[in-house]
Amino acid sequence: MRRIAGLQPAVGDELGFGMGLHELLQRRTESESEWDEAEVDTQVNSHVYMPLSPNEAETRAKRAIKNRLMRLDELGAFDGDVQQELPVQVLLNGGVVTGVVDFVLAEPDGSLVVRDWKANVHEQFLPRYARQLQVYAHALRAQEHTVRRAELVDVAASSNTGRLVTVDVDIEDDAIARIIQDCQRAMNEIQSGEFSPQPSPDVCGSCDVRRICAEREGVDLAET
Repeated sequence: MRRIAGLQPAVGDELGFGMGLHELLQRRTESESEWDEAEVDTQVNSHVYMPLSPNEAETRAKRAIKNRLMRLDELGAFDGDVQQELPVQVLLNGGVVTGVVDFVLAEPDGSLVVRDWKANVHEQFLPRYARQLQVYAHALRAQEHTVRRAELVDVAASSNTGRLVTVDVDIEDDAIARIIQDCQRAMNEIQSGEFSPQPSPDVCGSCDVRRICAEREGVDLAET
């Protein structure tokens, strides 16, 4: 709807924080050695850019990213045999779902752990996060990999608590079967042009077109 109507989503002052953090997580994982504080400073200043933030806010954000990277290093979050930016695809009737897995950790027995970094894990978005990792797990299994676990890493909570805070995602057969059925149903609806609204307070509250949607639910009408 947003694309057809030509609507641009609102952005906040924090634009660039998550992108910068993920860029540095990837670069640190690819590095063959631990970064000292000077190297972290160099990397943060080179790859974090927040164009809509005042200078003081950008400085605070860079400091927060630096602290989180250094704490994750202390916790061993980058250790192990890791593959990054791994392309995957799921073949469906009528189309293909493609994606790129941010982080795959190979266990000593050859099995895989699918991991996704989140600057913060928001409970209302957990179903969305889980669906993404479930599709990734299914796609890797279709390539004859053994996927033992899928998890979200809460970067902020890990930094604050001094331990690696993760949320496990259900990748049992029943859960995977349900998500693939949902994908196939969505593919069928795209092909037929049938899009049944499924409003809920959580979904509508984070939707970019909620102010012009007659189906919205749980949205403060004062904002219209």
